[in-house]
Amino acid sequence: MFAHPSPPETKAITFHPTEPTLASSSKDGSIKQWDLNRFDCIATWKSPRPYENMNITGVTGLNAAQKQSLKQLGAVEHRSTR
Repeated sequence: MFAHPSPPETKAITFHPTEPTLASSSKDGSIKQWDLNRFDCIATWKSPRPYENMNITGVTGLNAAQKQSLKQLGAVEHRSTR
């Protein structure tokens, strides 16, 4: 859409049956409501991810698939600069 993250990853849109608005959803988990008369985003919603910004750098006992799952749920892993 007009202001979903770049590259655009819009998953779905739906139009309001009587108002000049539509809603769009994106792969980043956000939902935006658009005013079609002004071509403006008038509201944005995003559900929180359960592990948002949890630092899993150096965590042991997790395999690669488990780490990837946590990252998809918001966890972060900082790469070593050494």
